[in-house]
Amino acid sequence: MNSKIKFYQSIQFKIALVFALMLMLTLEVVGAVFVRQLERQNMTTFKQQVELPTYVNNSLASQLTKPNESQANKQIKAILASINNNTITEIRVIDGKGVIRGTSLANTQGSVGQRTTDKMIKATLATNRAHTEHLYDNNTHDRYFVNVVPLVNPNNANEVVGVAYLKANLEGVYTSINNISLIYFASALLTIIFGLGLAILIAREITRPIEEMRKKTLQIARGDYSGRLEVAGNDELGQLAGAVNNLSVRIEESQESSAAERRRLNSVLSHMSDGVLATDRRGNLVTVNSMALQLLGIESEDEILNTSIL
Repeated sequence: MNSKIKFYQSIQFKIALVFALMLMLTLEVVGAVFVRQLERQNMTTFKQQVELPTYVNNSLASQLTKPNESQANKQIKAILASINNNTITEIRVIDGKGVIRGTSLANTQGSVGQRTTDKMIKATLATNRAHTEHLYDNNTHDRYFVNVVPLVNPNNANEVVGVAYLKANLEGVYTSINNISLIYFASALLTIIFGLGLAILIAREITRPIEEMRKKTLQIARGDYSGRLEVAGNDELGQLAGAVNNLSVRIEESQESSAAERRRLNSVLSHMSDGVLATDRRGNLVTVNSMALQLLGIESEDEILNTSIL
């Protein structure tokens, strides 16, 4: 019987592996929920940061109601220039006819006076409801958040005179999320490694009594009944160790009793004047006394034992 067990076949490895897999699964689920909640929270905070104050929207709406478009456009440009919000990449003001009346970017001032083709702006003008969207720039590979809000006439709450188009870069938000996620998963990896080592130590303490009992049973199988297992507690392993000790004592007593009976039988047979032959159920000789050997003319019992007489 091979008494050497490879580590990956041992109970220690299996217990540690199950513990590590459970820990990894738990951390992965917690990490996914954590990152998702973090993304939602950061996006909510980001959207609040890119919203224009109410007084700015009212000021822009007032300029869109003025009949002098040239003068109103100058005021819109001044209002947009006064907005100090580094989160916003671009702000456009479009009137109710879909004409761009102002933009915060210096390199897009040529678009002022042109009619917009943006679908979100047209949808906001048609439905009088705000629209948001996430865009991806294939050229710069940047992600943007776009928010289009209607501008209501300050003197008539039911009249929408235009919209404000806000565009903000989301890369800073995702960079922050990715950095926090990286820190979390690095910590989770260290936790798994530490937990795996701890699981191996715990599994070793659990399986050490089992290994001792395995060695003891192999010792009993070889006919060596010396020594006793240490019963460390009253749990299942302690009770099993006590049962192995009792088994060892019972087997040793049984062997001693069988040996004593055999010696007694041999003593009786050796002093008998009659020849005695004993067979097993297959007819093989198992016992023969000296008188039987003399009668058969055989010098040694080894020559006749285990010989079938059937």
